[in-house]
Amino acid sequence: MKSSLKFLLFSLFVLSMLAVLIMPSCKHHPDDLVPADTTQNPIDTTTNPIDTLVCDTCPEGVVSFSEDIQPIFNSQCAQAGCHDAATHEEGLVLNTYQNIMATTDIAEKGLGSDVWEALNETGDDMMPPNGPLSNDQLNLIKAWIQQGAQNTTCTHTCGCDTNQVSYSQFVAPKLQSFCIGCHSNSSSQGGVNLSGYANVMTYAQNGKLMKCINWESGVSAMPKGAQKLNDCTISKIQSWINQGSLNN
Repeated sequence: MKSSLKFLLFSLFVLSMLAVLIMPSCKHHPDDLVPADTTQNPIDTTTNPIDTLVCDTCPEGVVSFSEDIQPIFNSQCAQAGCHDAATHEEGLVLNTYQNIMATTDIAEKGLGSDVWEALNETGDDMMPPNGPLSNDQLNLIKAWIQQGAQNTTCTHTCGCDTNQVSYSQFVAPKLQSFCIGCHSNSSSQGGVNLSGYANVMTYAQNGKLMKCINWESGVSAMPKGAQKLNDCTISKIQSWINQGSLNN
């Protein structure tokens, strides 16, 4: 009996000593607690910042058809009674890339095309008839043709900053590109004139401008016969109105 008790006590002593020796090897370094699945680890944005702004910018020097050229044709040429789908004066429909390519000789003749020559006419043959394109607009079309008259859809901006939107730097140029061809002092279709700050502010404050560019029911969707303005442009114009429609 005493021998058995001594053996049991000795065995317990040996097991306890082994436990003491083994325990240090079982301690965990904090790094050991990181899960093996590295997808669960947070990304250090200080050394690998995440760009949360999704954008498709044009390579340097590339003219965007969707952003630079189509607004000019839609605003200045593809109007009711001229080169829209319904009228197609002289067989030309200039409201989309596909129609421009199908009804003009730009693809074949480039700067020797009838359209390019017409845009540079003066006097009674001047196109558009309500006034010539600006030098900047002509230069954009020329560069686009020289680059192969491609259906480029890239944009020139990344992100959408709606803080402190400027009338002179953003709103007015956008209206010039997309609206003034139909809604100016010389061509106020639908009785709407967007030439000058005072006229623009009237439609901005009465809500009609945003209803039209948001394509709300009960109003004419603008730009007429063209694609809807991109979300960023609409948001920036809305922000300018929210900030008081300032002449800034």
